Amino acid sequence: FVRMDGRVQVSASLIRSRDGASLWSGEFDERSTDILAIADAVAGSVAAYLGFSPAPAPRGATRQSQPPEAYELFGRGRAHLLSASMFQVPQAVEAFREATMLAPAYAGAHAGLALAYCAQAEYRLRPPGEAFNDARAAALRALAMDDACADAQVALGAVLFLSDWNWIGAERSLQRALTIHPNHTEAYLLYGRLLEALGKLDEGLDMKMRALERDP
Repeated sequence: FVRMDGRVQVSASLIRSRDGASLWSGEFDERSTDILAIADAVAGSVAAYLGFSPAPAPRGATRQSQPPEAYELFGRGRAHLLSASMFQVPQAVEAFREATMLAPAYAGAHAGLALAYCAQAEYRLRPPGEAFNDARAAALRALAMDDACADAQVALGAVLFLSDWNWIGAERSLQRALTIHPNHTEAYLLYGRLLEALGKLDEGLDMKMRALERDP
């Protein structure tokens, strides 16, 4: 995507992972203040190519466009976390924190910050009790803003699993996240870890392989 003169121009492609074949491509041009219109245009075109009907929004869900910079910061924070490097955790925290300051009502940014705090605790970059308390507060804040946000459900699942050892509650949150967003990479990764912790090694590996399929 390219931002210029108050607009965002997006070039999107659908690539078959098996052989790299290009199946579909599209060009979109929207006002930079209407990010949701861009997302809807791309999703609608891909859905039409695949022969799908757009999925209805979860009951009670609200969609609120955030500043483009907030989405960019969220993407950076997510990339830092998915690197699985303790050295990138501080950068993830900073990116998500900046996103929440730029867009205080952005539930996904607060959820991302919760996951980054959990990573701080796991890597012992902060005292675990302190980091998990901040993670819980951020996850609950995200859920209060939008309980139909898959990121918020994943964040709560992470806190329940890693801090509280509440296996049932964590599994319920992760299942809810995957119902909302069936291709949520972090949900599959965390669910895989949870199943392994419960001794279900084959099922845990299967969940992690699903994550790998969605985000190689």
